[in-house]
Amino acid sequence: MKDKRGLAPWIKRFLLEYLPTDRNFARNTQHSYRDALRLFVIFASGTLHRKPGELLVEDLSADLVRRFMCHIEERRGCSVATRNQRLAALLRTTRMTGGPLPDLSNAMAAPSLECTACMATASAGALPAF
Repeated sequence: MKDKRGLAPWIKRFLLEYLPTDRNFARNTQHSYRDALRLFVIFASGTLHRKPGELLVEDLSADLVRRFMCHIEERRGCSVATRNQRLAALLRTTRMTGGPLPDLSNAMAAPSLECTACMATASAGALPAF
């Protein structure tokens, strides 16, 4: 890979090589992971004010992932099960990159005041509304 820090080449390898070949995941699972990563990249690029191709592996911070989890649950109306599936896709991608794993120990917890506060900040204009 040309740039080991860029997130885009890792996502491409994850979707085109790792899921279908290395792990032999079903086609529907591959599509689900693709959709989760697409939503995350759109959210992250808007939140960090960067183009999707400029995102780095280091951008997969626990704070950004938690904000994304709040976003998909509160703004997009996804269920907890869907949120957790999207989190699983992000965690598996992060593990494959070999980068530092963000501490997401409480990211799968039920919605809390943290999520409500996160969305209050978003409605104030700090986070993009997708």
